[in-house]
Amino acid sequence: MDIKEAGPAFTTALENELIQIRADQRELAQDLTERINGVGRRLKSLDAKVELRFSSVDAQLQLLGSRVKLMENQLGVVQETQQEMLGVLVGIQRRLEAA
Repeated sequence: MDIKEAGPAFTTALENELIQIRADQRELAQDLTERINGVGRRLKSLDAKVELRFSSVDAQLQLLGSRVKLMENQLGVVQETQQEMLGVLVGIQRRLEAA
């Protein structure tokens, strides 16, 4: 092969190599885009699950809070009853001492 044939063959091979490099880059870019989109979809799915669990925990905390308030009210009633009973016992004790 002489220089006249080698020059065009070299440039053709170089051009083909550049075309292949561009094609490879596009394919890699497409793969990367698909992977990023897949990660985005999974992230949205996980975010939805986390939100659902947080809302469930919030609902349970609200229920727990209402139960605590109910118990506090019941405790207040018990304390009032104890105060009344103490008053009655003190009254009985005074009557017994007076007698």
